[in-house]
Amino acid sequence: MSAPVEMSTAAAAAVRPLWQRVVELQHLLPLWPVASLPTPVELASTLGEELSIPGLFIKRDDLSSALYGGTKVRAAEMVLGAALRSGSKHLLCTSVTASNWLTVCTIYGKALAMNVHLLGLERPIDDNKKANVPIQAALADEVVTTANPLKLLGHLAQWYWRYRGDVLYAAPGGTSPATCLTYVNAMFELAEQIRAKRLPEPKYIFCGLGSCGTAAGLALGTVLAGLRSRIIATRIADRVVANRANLGRLIWCAMRWLQRADASLRVRENPLRRLYISHRYYGPGYGKTYDHAARMKQIMLSAVGIPLDDTYTAKTVWGMADFCRRNRIGNAPVLYWHSLNSQPVDLGQLRERVSDLANRWQTREGNDARTT
Repeated sequence: MSAPVEMSTAAAAAVRPLWQRVVELQHLLPLWPVASLPTPVELASTLGEELSIPGLFIKRDDLSSALYGGTKVRAAEMVLGAALRSGSKHLLCTSVTASNWLTVCTIYGKALAMNVHLLGLERPIDDNKKANVPIQAALADEVVTTANPLKLLGHLAQWYWRYRGDVLYAAPGGTSPATCLTYVNAMFELAEQIRAKRLPEPKYIFCGLGSCGTAAGLALGTVLAGLRSRIIATRIADRVVANRANLGRLIWCAMRWLQRADASLRVRENPLRRLYISHRYYGPGYGKTYDHAARMKQIMLSAVGIPLDDTYTAKTVWGMADFCRRNRIGNAPVLYWHSLNSQPVDLGQLRERVSDLANRWQTREGNDARTT
């Protein structure tokens, strides 16, 4: 993992095609390149047979880092790039309790030698989130959980005041118009894999819909990259968050970031037309499973050895399987965008590796300061 930490933003652009194409983004929205990109695409023949989707491929964002993977690592590159630019020493992160986003912020924030403060809104905790709890407890500097959104805002205000002038705030779920661009980049990455014949252009791309950042970025990226694919987003969060209005806001605000970097950029089609929200697979509530989703966990693990979680990915895979059955897609190519970390985590080894990365980074900062 030492190479990504030592990689410059300019070097990162070479493997992040959107930043390579829109060069001004390297200055406007710099990245701290912790992800190992591009993530692979694999033909899932056995899983496709089980789900009656013979043309099924998987985008393996679970392998975005050997330290701790998942789609959220892409957004973390943007957040930590902003931290480097501002020189902030404190990272404030909010999301649901024990979420993957809070875990990603904890691990990579500490690797950047930052003080990490977590504020979680209490929601049902599945087995995946239970595994996140000891990671956050061991590495984060502060962890506060509350079931009351007003208390959450109160804690956030206290932290802002305490660390004023030296703090960077990471939005819930890592979702903002700026971080959406990391998922636009992911679609440019996929377009390059299609051109390299790693997979045919998918008719449908399936992802989950929580805080909306992934789906918004993929929809915008599909249009900008010149693909014809449709994004099918399976809602896994409450409608107050996961809705078309929020998607549209993120898409057009992200587009404004791009136009700040390159005024000539235009979209020839409304990206929302490429995006369909599937509401029928939400089930009894956030983080609560049901029989069909639980069955997907068993099938996925036995067919391809990839674990799913009750909150997000199991519902997304069931939504994909049922959508394809209902719409009789036949042999059409389909892509499932797998967003959940699948790297095994040994807490002792993780602490050592994060500490080593932080020491490497502090040593580099010290050398840079002496050089200047």
